[in-house]
Amino acid sequence: MNIDPFWARLLAIVAAAFVAALVLSSCGSRLPKDMRITPTTLADPLQVAERPGAYTNSTVLWGGRIVSLRPGREGTELEVLQFELNSSDRPESSQRTGGRFLVRTPAFLDPALYAPGREVTVAGTLEGSETRPVGERPYVYPVVASNDVYLWPERAPYRDPYYDPWGPRFYFGYGVYRYW
Repeated sequence: MNIDPFWARLLAIVAAAFVAALVLSSCGSRLPKDMRITPTTLADPLQVAERPGAYTNSTVLWGGRIVSLRPGREGTELEVLQFELNSSDRPESSQRTGGRFLVRTPAFLDPALYAPGREVTVAGTLEGSETRPVGERPYVYPVVASNDVYLWPERAPYRDPYYDPWGPRFYFGYGVYRYW
């Protein structure tokens, strides 16, 4: 059976467009365009805290979980526990952290939305450092001045499909039930 060259060419173009759309949609950041910066330093907050003067005025793209939030008259200050960013620039929770840092933004961030434990990604400029106590110990916080704080949607809780007794199958009251 011969296929008309027109239809073969059309099928190839449609297949190539589908593959290109699939590949392009799986790549890239979900951050707003104004936050997609190229950081001038790849140091984490622990490295910056060791030598804060060396990184002043560097641009960073950091993310993590909110530890605390303090709204004030001149804006809002966030304390964030840093985690590495994945390919979408979202913080990846792990046991390994890059330390804590402070974010100062002129915007008012609602404490009900920016609650402790929520994930954020921050693009901004390092202003230096500040020492504050964490418990009984002094801790050196790098300070990031930022107009851009992206609050990530909460992750859906992981649910093992094979733990739920009604799982991916249905039970109609007759026949062999998989747990008996």
